[in-house]
Amino acid sequence: MRLSEILAAGIGGAPQNWDKLVNSWRDTTVNSLTNLASVWTIYQLAIILVAYILARWLAGRVEAPIEARLRGIKNQPGLLRVLVTLLRHIDSIILAAILTVATLALQEITWPSNSYIVRVAAHLALAWGLVSTISRLIRNRALSKLFAATGWTIAALSIVGWLMPVLNAMDAAAIHIGNNRISLLLAVKSFALMCVLLWGASVLGDFLERRLRDGFELSPTMQVLSGKLVRWILIMMAVLASLSAVGVDLTAFTVLSGAIGIGIGFGLQKLASNLISGIIILTDRSIKPGDTITLGDMRGTINTLNARYVSVLTLTGAELLVPNERFVTETVVNWSFSNRRMLLEVPFGVDYRSDPHHVRQIALDVVATIPRALTDPPPRCQLRAFGDSSLDFTLMLWIDDPERGVNNIKSDILFGLWDAFKAENIAIPYPHREVILHQAPVTPPPTRTPAPAAHTNGNGHSHD
Repeated sequence: MRLSEILAAGIGGAPQNWDKLVNSWRDTTVNSLTNLASVWTIYQLAIILVAYILARWLAGRVEAPIEARLRGIKNQPGLLRVLVTLLRHIDSIILAAILTVATLALQEITWPSNSYIVRVAAHLALAWGLVSTISRLIRNRALSKLFAATGWTIAALSIVGWLMPVLNAMDAAAIHIGNNRISLLLAVKSFALMCVLLWGASVLGDFLERRLRDGFELSPTMQVLSGKLVRWILIMMAVLASLSAVGVDLTAFTVLSGAIGIGIGFGLQKLASNLISGIIILTDRSIKPGDTITLGDMRGTINTLNARYVSVLTLTGAELLVPNERFVTETVVNWSFSNRRMLLEVPFGVDYRSDPHHVRQIALDVVATIPRALTDPPPRCQLRAFGDSSLDFTLMLWIDDPERGVNNIKSDILFGLWDAFKAENIAIPYPHREVILHQAPVTPPPTRTPAPAAHTNGNGHSHD
């Protein structure tokens, strides 16, 4: 079978014989090499080299002045971005223009076949410039690189006339699973279509999420829940649509979905628990972005609610990613659940020689200088106890911004009390301890009775 017959079969035809494909490719390669073995091939390569050098030189000369003029465009950032991106690849456009002129000149001078390489180079240069420009306009870097590689490969194969043979070869590389035939071409088409649909679902999800946030009066938790539900639905629809478009029988996924459910139940218990807990948190609105919470030894402000975890900003600036399960199974102190007001208690003590009525008034005056202290309900100062060495007071005040910190306002109050007590000569007592050391009585040492003296005779011997 000749190559033309293979191409006539089309991509959707019956599987091609590998031997026939290999023979056709071999014949095409031999013919191409035979055509290249001529003096006009050297001429065309020289023309392409000179055109490339000239295009680079011209691009360097005109790029800066054109960019200076483009920067004068105001209030149209989208148009400016497109034009500047196109300017970055002006060398490819100039090269394509020069090679096109050279192709027309060669066709006037000699046979059209002697300008084939120059014509192909012109088309490749133009395709490279366009694909590179469009890929730079895609903000997602991974998707941009994927588009550039795919677009350039398809354009290059189409220009040199190898696109259909490559597609037929990919279609011939197939395996049969039951009644289904899965080819390499089908897998590539499925992957490409899924990438495009997922990207479209992501863009549409972002747009709808912004509309829900700006166009409807929804609570923060409902905004997050609605946005995530819309995104999940769009992604699921994109996956199912891509599989259905390439001819995959979706009824076969019934067993697969059951297996996935069993796997989630046994092997992914924590993940499933966190996902379900995230949905519960969003629906019951127990916490929302901006709430100040205490969970165990952790205290901070809710930053974002996600499918698997909650982002909490602590008072030290650290961001903790807490699994959703903890907010469902453990006790959470939400300082701003139904009311953002929070009661602070600041204990202190003064000397017994101080007037307690005067001390209470001083404490209330100090609280009045704190901007964050609320006046309704008003602060109070109570005498709590007669301590061992001091009159014990408790200063109570209310605030409505616990996310700005609690210890800092207590510190400001204690500093204010210290300065006020110093000015009024009010002492802040501290406990005194008296240690009495008792000396033990001295016991005299026991007396010893001296032994009787021995008697001796004249020669020095003793007599007992």
